Amino acid sequence: MPAHRFFLVTALIFGSLYALVIPPFQSPDEFNHFYRSWQITEGGITGKKTMDNRLGDSLPKSLLSISTPFTQLPFHFEQRIKTSTIFSTLQIPLEGNERTFIDFSNTSVYAPTAYVSQSIAIFLFKKLGFTPLSIFYLSRLFTLLLWTSIVYASVKIIPAHRWLFAFLALLPASLFINASINADVFTNALSFLTISLFVKKFFKKNKITKIEILILLLTTTLISLNKIAYLPLSFLVFLISKENFSSAQQKYIFSCFLLIINLAVVVWWSKIIAPLYIRFEDYNSLYRVGQQLNEGVEPQTQLAFILHNPLI
Repeated sequence: MPAHRFFLVTALIFGSLYALVIPPFQSPDEFNHFYRSWQITEGGITGKKTMDNRLGDSLPKSLLSISTPFTQLPFHFEQRIKTSTIFSTLQIPLEGNERTFIDFSNTSVYAPTAYVSQSIAIFLFKKLGFTPLSIFYLSRLFTLLLWTSIVYASVKIIPAHRWLFAFLALLPASLFINASINADVFTNALSFLTISLFVKKFFKKNKITKIEILILLLTTTLISLNKIAYLPLSFLVFLISKENFSSAQQKYIFSCFLLIINLAVVVWWSKIIAPLYIRFEDYNSLYRVGQQLNEGVEPQTQLAFILHNPLI
């Protein structure tokens, strides 16, 4: 069996088991990722900062109702959840008119593009009248399907080390995250695809097409926008040799343009979200527990220190 087909079958079988068997909201920050995904379906570009130092948005109160039974599980391996609790929570209706402000401070700053699959699934199944927890599970499965499709194409495209690529994607931690509601899922899939495309051009010296140029510009830009830590992936553009272009000048123009676009996107989004940040010490003390805010963290102050003390 070819590596890409092995990946497809294995990812769908075991990924579906992860999505269905693992209790709701048990991947990292899945509570807040779900709230953020839901907010995006209602037109939210970023979270909203309140006068009393909270960051989130007004969402259906039922979203808190379905998440509350599972708040004691994370990081407490001795805790157990009954299947009866899950089934009863599945029956809780949406009641979208009853709303309350919900905090999701750490995910409020993620670009909406990081939640493509989750937002599409939530929007669709909400329109079809499913209950919130049913939408949660269906969103997990829809997200897994999108990730599997993109990585399947990546394994098929890459001209070397396909089995290595397939096994990396199938690592238990990878399947666990990518079968959940998480901002990293779409970014992970795009990263696999981008690496595959760059490696393909490295091994094959045929001329790069306009479609390939557009795809590389799109995928690298989305990766940088979704997660600034993955910005260095765009430097893989230097794997492409001048033989892939009509001239050496064309190669350097494309490489510089790709890097400038990626850097510009990062700077643009950073400026948008900078005013939203609330320090742990300043966050409303009644609501900061569980918001994944760490004491002593001040990004702007830390950046200023780095710029003024580069050797240190």
